[in-house]
Amino acid sequence: MPSKNLLVLNLDEGYSLQCGDLRLNGVHPVVNNIHYPQTDFRVDKEDATTTRLTFELKLEKPASFILSILEGPQGLQLQYSLENKGFSEPLDSFGICFETIIGVERFFANGNHSWDASVFHQVEACPAEQTFLSYAMTQLLSRDAQNILMLGFDRHDRFQQSFIHSPGQESYSLLVETNWDSKPSQDDFCRSETLFIWQADAVESGLREWARLVAGSSPTPPKLSPQRITGWCSWYNYYATINEEKILENLKAACETVKKTNLNLKVFLVDDGFTPEMGDWLFTKPQFPNGMKPIVTKIREAGFIPGLWIAPFLVGNRSKLYSQHPDWLVGDKQTGKPYVCMRFYGEFRWHKQSEEYHILDVTHPEAAAWLTHVIQTWCSDWGVRYLKVDFLHLAMDQGPDRLQTHQGGLTRVEYWRKGIQLIREAAGSETVLAGCGVPLWAGVGLFESVRIGNDMGVEWLESGNQRSPLAAIPNRNFINGILYQTDPDCVLLRSEFHHLTDAETEALVTLAGLSGGVLMTSDKLDEIPEERLALFKRLADIGNHSCDFPLLGKGQDNLIVQVRRNPETDQIEHLFVLNLIMQTRQIQLSASQLGVEKLPNLIDVKTGIKVESENEFYQISLSPHEGKWFNSILE
Repeated sequence: MPSKNLLVLNLDEGYSLQCGDLRLNGVHPVVNNIHYPQTDFRVDKEDATTTRLTFELKLEKPASFILSILEGPQGLQLQYSLENKGFSEPLDSFGICFETIIGVERFFANGNHSWDASVFHQVEACPAEQTFLSYAMTQLLSRDAQNILMLGFDRHDRFQQSFIHSPGQESYSLLVETNWDSKPSQDDFCRSETLFIWQADAVESGLREWARLVAGSSPTPPKLSPQRITGWCSWYNYYATINEEKILENLKAACETVKKTNLNLKVFLVDDGFTPEMGDWLFTKPQFPNGMKPIVTKIREAGFIPGLWIAPFLVGNRSKLYSQHPDWLVGDKQTGKPYVCMRFYGEFRWHKQSEEYHILDVTHPEAAAWLTHVIQTWCSDWGVRYLKVDFLHLAMDQGPDRLQTHQGGLTRVEYWRKGIQLIREAAGSETVLAGCGVPLWAGVGLFESVRIGNDMGVEWLESGNQRSPLAAIPNRNFINGILYQTDPDCVLLRSEFHHLTDAETEALVTLAGLSGGVLMTSDKLDEIPEERLALFKRLADIGNHSCDFPLLGKGQDNLIVQVRRNPETDQIEHLFVLNLIMQTRQIQLSASQLGVEKLPNLIDVKTGIKVESENEFYQISLSPHEGKWFNSILE
């Protein structure tokens, strides 16, 4: 965190917190979604830096809601607690509401899982009645990001925490909430995790400061892969139509391409499509008559890291597992039946027969032993060393108010982590866990890599579309190298069977490749055009250190600027600029915009044309949806 604290806390006339033009006025408790506004509080100074606000709630019996505030050189630390609960209902959630927020031009809504987008919203564009949910942390920006206020919790292994923005209302308010999930507490005392509030120097550096706070607070330290993960994945070329012949054909193509070009390709992943039903993980479809172990062996003998796909929490209603062990499934308190997390009642059945999908109860001893057996069979017996673990958020979308598990008393986060830790231990330390559809903030220390966006599609999605990689890659870049290695998903290299122009294809590949995260493709490597393969190879050789997006959150939404610096000298090594509109444009970039004192001379990677700065500006021409990648010229 920054060494200076420019926050001003005022308790003389109610509660107010000021950060330049940003101001948070008024605070009151919220318990089980019931607000207690206009509740007087008592102010007690415990010492020179710690203040307690005590709210006496008028319930069935006296209940004290306490907000503790610690002032330090780096900002504020807030913790709220509820003592002597004065109501008979279970405690599902509690928190505080900042009643009036002033001076915010944009705010960051931080998504929960891989496919739950993280977005910068402009307050003026927010509909009057809409609320916006941000998980784990949020960021408030004044006009032109002159003042940046970070609010984020430190730990995420016990409770799910959220920030609910109501920007379009008559008065902009912010609710900070902890899902307590009816967790039993000693002496009727419930305490939140610590909420940190501080002023950041810049948008992306503030997000990284929070990520480092989470990394340092996690009981399981981040598992950071020392090398960049690169590879081939079967999904985006064949989807579920894979068979043994296709996999082995692609394995041969990968071997020949690596030998011919010295391509940095480590993982060879067989994605979904080889199992008959979700839950029947030790069985294969007829398209794999010899099972998966021989294929895994051939992948390893070819020099690649063998990978398989699994959705460990999911059990299809047409699976053998469902018919033999319905008691191993999480129950639904509303229906008295197994809980249904997904339904496919129409003609689309997700290339399976199941109409409904249930959740394996990992707190059931027999179910846990069975899942351990599956993972150990794959990893210890078959030799799998890369597991793409998918659809994980479905086991954490609901809490114990809805779900019935064998072992009670766990929050939704504790239940979820119990299952992931089981998989982590069964897979062994040599196996890479790649999380997909994963609750990002709850999985720290359990995964080496995580997907940060939706599946790579076959058409250009504008940056305003929350499913677009143009939003996911910049907005979640701050995670990379701190909490996990980020996975922007596979890149398309083939020249047909998609709706992208050449410029769009190359732009998306370069944006993902320069991020320093996972870099994989699904295209048959001996069918990729030579120029595209050369681009992929060049990007795969780049290290896994992070890039920067210096325009992030500043309202310049029609342009992406991506910078990679030398980790030793901090000087610009790579610059990528991407035009997001369907018009040719001339852009001008200054040294201050890129965060450097002096602009280096550049060379266009594709054309070899030199670009020199003019009066400390770069002048760059971009066609519609064109991206240009530049390297600095060493002097």
